[in-house]
Amino acid sequence: MERNMYVRIDQERKREDGEYRITLPSVTDISAQEVICLSVELLEDALVEMEVVLYPLRIARPEFFPCIKGRVASAGKGLHRLEIPFEQFAYRQMVGAFLQYLDGVSVKLLQGGPILLKEIWADTAGGFEVRVKKSAAVGDTGEQMVYPMLLVNKSDRQRVVNICQSRYGKECLNVEFESYVMLKPFESREYSVKVTLVEDLVAGGVEKSKFLFVPDGDSARAKTIVLYTSKRKRHPYLLLKEEQWERRKKAIFADQKLYQAFVKEYVEAADDFAVMEPACAVDYVYPSYSQDKLIKTAIAWKITGREEYRDKVLRYLAGLIEEEKGYLATKKSYFEFIESKEEYKRGDFKVHRAQSAGWVQEAEFFNKVAMVYDLFYMDIDEEQRAKLDDCLRAYMEFAGWRLTDGDGNNFQIAEMGAGLLCAMMLQDYQWIERFVYGFNGYMDLLSSVFLDDGMYFEEATGYVKLAGELFFDMVNAAENFGLPLKDQKVQASFDRHIIHAPWAMRETWAEDKKPFLGMSFCRFEKFTALTRSLKDYFDCTAKLLTDKGILFSINDSNEHRMAELYKKAYYLYQEPLYQKIAACSETPETLFVPEREEYSLGAPSILLEGAGFGILRADGSQVVLKFGVHGGYHGHYDRLSLASFIKENQTFHNNEYTWFGYNSFLFKMWVQSSIAHNMVVVDGRMQKPSPCACIYYTDQEEFQAVCAQTETVWIDPPYGGQTPYPLVFPDEKCKKENRYILEPDKKRGQGEIGEYSEPVFQRRLLVLFHGYCVVWDYLEGQEEHRFDCLYHPMGRFLNEEGMEFAQTGRFSTDPFGAGQFIMNCYTASVDGTVCLRFHEAKTKEAAQAGVNSNAIIPYMPEAAVWRAYPT
Repeated sequence: MERNMYVRIDQERKREDGEYRITLPSVTDISAQEVICLSVELLEDALVEMEVVLYPLRIARPEFFPCIKGRVASAGKGLHRLEIPFEQFAYRQMVGAFLQYLDGVSVKLLQGGPILLKEIWADTAGGFEVRVKKSAAVGDTGEQMVYPMLLVNKSDRQRVVNICQSRYGKECLNVEFESYVMLKPFESREYSVKVTLVEDLVAGGVEKSKFLFVPDGDSARAKTIVLYTSKRKRHPYLLLKEEQWERRKKAIFADQKLYQAFVKEYVEAADDFAVMEPACAVDYVYPSYSQDKLIKTAIAWKITGREEYRDKVLRYLAGLIEEEKGYLATKKSYFEFIESKEEYKRGDFKVHRAQSAGWVQEAEFFNKVAMVYDLFYMDIDEEQRAKLDDCLRAYMEFAGWRLTDGDGNNFQIAEMGAGLLCAMMLQDYQWIERFVYGFNGYMDLLSSVFLDDGMYFEEATGYVKLAGELFFDMVNAAENFGLPLKDQKVQASFDRHIIHAPWAMRETWAEDKKPFLGMSFCRFEKFTALTRSLKDYFDCTAKLLTDKGILFSINDSNEHRMAELYKKAYYLYQEPLYQKIAACSETPETLFVPEREEYSLGAPSILLEGAGFGILRADGSQVVLKFGVHGGYHGHYDRLSLASFIKENQTFHNNEYTWFGYNSFLFKMWVQSSIAHNMVVVDGRMQKPSPCACIYYTDQEEFQAVCAQTETVWIDPPYGGQTPYPLVFPDEKCKKENRYILEPDKKRGQGEIGEYSEPVFQRRLLVLFHGYCVVWDYLEGQEEHRFDCLYHPMGRFLNEEGMEFAQTGRFSTDPFGAGQFIMNCYTASVDGTVCLRFHEAKTKEAAQAGVNSNAIIPYMPEAAVWRAYPT
């Protein structure tokens, strides 16, 4: 919107008609702009206040407010460029749909003057602009995403644009960009940011990269840009994930009753589906009824694999993207209530439409198309994918705009949900955020369309059911995608207006102060609940049903059976009440069947790669290989250790078998050190935390096994334990603790860990076999090392093998190592297989000597440690 004018506005003119009104050449879209700009010459020094009025298109319902007002003040004789941000205009920001249909504008002088109004136009704020051509991208590990932009200097002088990444601190992706760009007066220049995907970003994961563009060091004019980079997720996931489809397929073919129900609902519909050509009508592609047969045919193909079903679906999608008759070739008049045919002629109000019915059905259509595209993704070539992507993006843009018209009923729920499914299909996180967090997105609608007790506000039986079906589609897809919407709770909206569309708010602005058609979109109940959630809706609606699962007739609807909806609700939440309602159905559910992971306490072996535990269980025994995260301040340096061996509720070992509290230097120098654990120790030192990977796991009837490996350097325990201490180590600290430590030849600072060793490769295989715990260790380095395979069983050692032991004092004389704290060592030199046996102490005092008083599992009365290597 731009108009040259040289108009003098003064108090005399104000007394005549009060304003200077401009009628635009045609209805204008200013939604991509940020401000209304005025070029004004003040002819005197006094303060001048002006009112700028925007006049949206007016139609019969009416769709938009009669006018939107904003004020701006300035002072000082001379030429001024004034900017009025859209936020400064008096309208609810969530109701900004009118910005696409601006019909006129006026300027009124409220005080001061005279002024000379030279120009008025819509623009972005400031004299500098960043136009991002693509904000979101999806790729695979190692792939570099390029985000093209256009930097625009709107001023008559040269600018230096300083560019930096504003890091939150948890970013993991590699980013490349130029740190500054020179722009000549009025120059536009291409610019790009490159982001490389790394392995750590999981499939479906996203990272935001935030950038600041600061022209000439002027922070007030800085522009903030956010880029979204995600790892490609494996399709399908909107209806069910691939592994779920496989389980449903097996279940359906294994159960005759289930198979018959599947055939009746899906196979018969697929057989009956006759794919039509795209319509010759200019305002839609397919008749509305076809979308239901499309999704059922796609599901029938996914379960049966029949090629004829596949071909039908692909032909239907090909028609949707057909260049001359497909979705992007359609033109449908959006405004159907026309107040003035002459006014209507001033703009182009055509949008695309895929099917022949209304906008709710259009949303349902794209819901189904997104799901079908997701199912058939691998069967569609790249050229067709690109065209389908364009269709989904065009619908998302339409739905995104529709959500800003202020409505908040079944239309908006449908459009928000369809837009979200399309965005999740494309893995476009910018649009995902818009449909979840933006104006009338998921969070907004969840907070407003449900009443205090969970009831859907329109309360017409059919629309109550429709709301549940629409919400199910989006939260189920989101759950599979990785968005936690199912259990999302949001603060309730305490605004008594549920809908803020101009027509629904007519009482607030119309001269007669009367509501549109006498309707009310207000809530009348007393607010009592702080939050809203989707489960509130299912809980509330369930209480309204008869014992046959029927919701009574109310408002614009007859009675409705709710059992099919509650099959889905039970799938989401697994509530017993929902299951009872679902049981009112005459047919079994074929797709949305809860898959609870059955787990018997302590029964099966389990691999937890996140925690880093391989837990093997059988015959009353449990052994644990630890290979996970270090654990921070409370972590032990014992990865690839036999962390636990429990048999018949008796333990071989307890990590606190010799415990020293946090204030003792022995907490860090002994308790947490490698040498105090059941593991192989290199050179009597301590294992530095490094990545450790599980390479094998099995849970068979004959045996259970887990194997993990790492390569890491070895260090000394932090000298003197945790620091800083107010006491000097070792002199003052040892004296205070009444403990002794070997004196080193060369002094070392408190907390120092010495020099790194070379990296040493280490692998451990742990096997549980008929109650026996079998351990294989393999270590390898390039230099010569001492490898000590250590175990710390409870009980007293009894020499039953007739071996000759010699007392050798300390385990180690290294003054920086933990081995110096192991006293009274006995050593025997043997070949071949050796068995060491440990027995329960005979007296209560002796038993308590080696176990902390807080231990809750008794140690094994007899434990045998066999050394089988090398023979």
